[in-house]
Amino acid sequence: MGHFKNVIELSQLHKFDMEEVGKKAYLFGELKHLGILIPDGFVIIFISNLSVNLIKEIHRAYKKLSGLFRETSVNILTSHLNNKSTTFTNIKGDANLIHKIKTILSSEGEMPIAIIVQKHIKSSQKGKLSNESDLAKKIQKHFYFPQEIDCAVEKGKIYVTNIKPLAKIPKQKAITQNKMYRKILVKGIPLNPGIITGSIRILRNQDYYRVKSHEIAVIPQLNKLLYSKISKAKAVVADSELTSSYDKMEFRKNIKIPTIMGVKNAVKILENGNIVTVNGINGEIYQGGLL
Repeated sequence: MGHFKNVIELSQLHKFDMEEVGKKAYLFGELKHLGILIPDGFVIIFISNLSVNLIKEIHRAYKKLSGLFRETSVNILTSHLNNKSTTFTNIKGDANLIHKIKTILSSEGEMPIAIIVQKHIKSSQKGKLSNESDLAKKIQKHFYFPQEIDCAVEKGKIYVTNIKPLAKIPKQKAITQNKMYRKILVKGIPLNPGIITGSIRILRNQDYYRVKSHEIAVIPQLNKLLYSKISKAKAVVADSELTSSYDKMEFRKNIKIPTIMGVKNAVKILENGNIVTVNGINGEIYQGGLL
């Protein structure tokens, strides 16, 4: 499915921003990109009504998910820019699928919403994943925050069906994770995920050749003429912001390192040589090293 269609597969979600697909879909995209099993499915990007063409697109995606000769049961979840979510489980047939989507849209009024459609995991083994398991540790390392992880087992495989940050962190967890409570220096908009610690290198036009592989490049503008010069940095922090999906996609093709954009006055607030940690997942930059 193409980048500019209304319906996209979960396997393609890592190419999209949270603002395009909502928080829950974005998190599923991150999990899929990490190689973690999630139920197969697709996302309907922010909509407020169902056109004839969109219904046809949903039908095609559902048929592809089900296979040619059967109708699979699916779960339907809304994906807002916060943790709020409406869920319908074990829905079978494209007519019922469209009906539930219409129900969601009517309840939201004219507010556009993204909707996730995933295969329903038929399992008697469902529950919370232990925070001490290797899978949970892998997820927590990526998001750098303890997560409440729902899972289900089907044919011996563990599928993650939902994650959300723990509302309260136990005291012992706070001790082992105390590094993440460093001071937040500035905030911006995450563009490329990942968490990196390094030293600041403020770069202006004449300085781009100076950035080294252990440094975090802090720049005024995200200019594609400079991508090849900053790609060797450990991370990128930019004052400016890319607003179009095309520009963001082009950036990600060229720059694979953690990146935060739209950090106001980053080149003035951050100081050369200081050690900071860039959190390309939530857009925060911390004082000192976390890793």
